[in-house]
Amino acid sequence: MAEHSGKDILSSDVEIKGSIKFQKELLIDGKVEGEINS
Repeated sequence: MAEHSGKDILSSDVEIKGSIKFQKELLIDGKVEGEINS
């Protein structure tokens, strides 16, 4: 998988129920119900 240098964004109209795991930068404007691991 190719890497990119930009930040990942979850916009305000995004809702996630579950788990999110990431290693770099993540901007969350939306709603997350669950576990976030960085």
